[in-house]
Amino acid sequence: MPDSVTEELLHAYTSDGLLLEGVRHGPPPSDLAIVYMHGVRSSVFRQGHVRVGRELGAAGYTVIAGNNRGSGLATPLPTRDGVRLGGAWFERLEDAAEDLDAWIDLALASGARRIVLLGHSLGAVKALLYTSARPDRELVGLILASPPLRGFAARPGEDLLARAREAVNAGRPQELVDLGTAGLTFGRLSAATILSRSLVGDPSGLLVTTSCPVLAMYGTDEAAVGGESDLERLRQVIPDRFTGAMIAGANHLYSGHERDVADAITRWIDSAVSLRPAAAR
Repeated sequence: MPDSVTEELLHAYTSDGLLLEGVRHGPPPSDLAIVYMHGVRSSVFRQGHVRVGRELGAAGYTVIAGNNRGSGLATPLPTRDGVRLGGAWFERLEDAAEDLDAWIDLALASGARRIVLLGHSLGAVKALLYTSARPDRELVGLILASPPLRGFAARPGEDLLARAREAVNAGRPQELVDLGTAGLTFGRLSAATILSRSLVGDPSGLLVTTSCPVLAMYGTDEAAVGGESDLERLRQVIPDRFTGAMIAGANHLYSGHERDVADAITRWIDSAVSLRPAAAR
């Protein structure tokens, strides 16, 4: 860990009662804070996310990295009065705003006035959905790190959707449905999760409903997720406030290239975000 980085373990309650765990990298917030959201099945305590957070903290930025209800596959999530089942198998994208609200509220209560929202992988899709739906929040920048745009643009097969609808209509929304391919969730998702994701479609068009500068990036070694053509597609939606970056040699988790990711983020903040005022509350 860089010598200049301080860290603090954090906890935040969502408005629907979930207790989420997180960490602050860097100094306590006084102006701008980066709120960091992980992807499917992941956690902000995974090595790659910690390294990116520490590099940003060493550069003087405050990072509020928070887990969301999609951490793990089947995760018992503490609540104010018990435990609720969460994890990637069971989360619904429409609930992600509750998690982002909790971490942004914590950052603001700790002293931040301006928020840059950073999402990785599925977390990037959640961040984009949130930014589009919350124009009144104190967001001055949006970072989409390896967003799986192609995966969402490809509509699930009708057979899969029919099996998911059948389970939900029969009162079994948490029933695990075979996806036919392994993937990050070991070939399964709950019926409710499948239907939730199917409603999103290609999220790239939502950029037009946002108002803040946007940075999107991919590693050059994650062609199955995205690359230059995806960045160009995003640029065409908002050419005046979009920046794209390819991280040379990096895979989807940016292993060994965390400093390169942090450098791309800090350059973008310095050039596109640093003088942008906070939104009126």
